[in-house]
Amino acid sequence: MRSDLTGKSHWDQVYAHAVCGERGGWQPTTYTEKSIEFFLMQAVQAVRPRNILEVGCGNSVWLPYLGQKTGAKVFGIDYSEEGCRLAKDNLVREGVTGEIICGDIFELAAADIGTFDLVYSLGLVEHFTSLTDILGRLAQFAGPCGTVLTEVPNLYSVHGCLAGLYQPALLSKHRTIRRSELVKAYRDCGLDVSDHGYAGLFSFGIVAWGLDQRFPRLDALILPVVRTLSKMTEKLLAKTAYQKGCSLLSPFLYVYGSKPSPRARGTSD
Repeated sequence: MRSDLTGKSHWDQVYAHAVCGERGGWQPTTYTEKSIEFFLMQAVQAVRPRNILEVGCGNSVWLPYLGQKTGAKVFGIDYSEEGCRLAKDNLVREGVTGEIICGDIFELAAADIGTFDLVYSLGLVEHFTSLTDILGRLAQFAGPCGTVLTEVPNLYSVHGCLAGLYQPALLSKHRTIRRSELVKAYRDCGLDVSDHGYAGLFSFGIVAWGLDQRFPRLDALILPVVRTLSKMTEKLLAKTAYQKGCSLLSPFLYVYGSKPSPRARGTSD
């Protein structure tokens, strides 16, 4: 049985306050966005997918971006109706044809919606108590030799310390996951790990500033400082050549791997 640390009501509230772009042509421009683009495009170039599924796609800007970038058919799943509405709006705004499925991944099956060459999630699996349960649900939607890519915030880092100081209640809705733990969960789900690592050098954006803060009255002092530091950091890092990060400072960690081919499975049997 799944154990969801956040719950649908949390995401409904987040998406209800989401600020959406009014114009198309979204591109990853900040250093933090380019850090995500780095490992997404690594997987895309390795897989060359004909179809792509994002699980936890509420208000996703990445799904239309990947549709434009790859020409693949794009699909998304989310259990928040408001998140799905925003995801559909993003596809329309970017002129990308895709399908958004509003439903619970623990209640949907591949037999209902099909399988995909690339299944990815950005900040999803850390909200569940069992990594193998949630990764197993993602893996069911990967076709033969299909790839599953997972990104989680790197909370065993300075970012986790900042979140713990600023918003401990929100941090409690996350599992703090080590890279080795995520890699092991992949292998426990029968996935062959292709690559894993830390992405980015630093990001103030990992902390959800202004949400579930411990001392709301201090935000008048904290938020202007954070916004200024964030702009300065992003601008400075954007001038550097992109490189993989490290466990102490990187905002993200990622793993991707594939289902073994039926031939390989048969050989091992």
